[in-house]
Amino acid sequence: VHSKTPETIEFSVVQENSKTVEVKGVFTGSVAEGFTVDPIIVEPASITLYGPASELSQIDSACVYIDRQNVSATIGPLSSDFVLLDADGSTIRPASVTSSQSSVTVTVPVLMNKELALTVNLIEGSGATADNTVVEIEPKTIQVAGSTATLENMNQLVIGTVDLTDFAETTTITFPITLDNNIRSL
Repeated sequence: VHSKTPETIEFSVVQENSKTVEVKGVFTGSVAEGFTVDPIIVEPASITLYGPASELSQIDSACVYIDRQNVSATIGPLSSDFVLLDADGSTIRPASVTSSQSSVTVTVPVLMNKELALTVNLIEGSGATADNTVVEIEPKTIQVAGSTATLENMNQLVIGTVDLTDFAETTTITFPITLDNNIRSL
């Protein structure tokens, strides 16, 4: 051996620990008028971190930030990096912590908002027709959110059927407002 550089090295040995933390998704952008954002879907929902106990104890969760402006359609699924947060929500960068995942898959559901008129189907009979019957519905409309494909051609929601032969002059009927699985009431 003619020479050595460096002549000495320093190292420390620390027992490796693990910790599982939740991965949160945060949308920091904006949506177009008439749209709303549903909770972000992050997969996997948790990750396992490995490192010294002193560094792992500072980590509370992981977070993915999605920042897009004037969004009018669902974002993703897309692969995204995450940051580690302490209990106060501040970003931390521990020196010796590794993760079971290098990235996570994120989907930001963006739903169309729409006001739909409520209506009923009428079964005519005994001289009662849609032309000589007055139907009053309370509330008259409902505010809903759903995919653009589902709501763009929808203007009303049929909540039930009224048989005009079942009563003489007036009646009050209560119908539950049943929505398609792709639509939710706001």
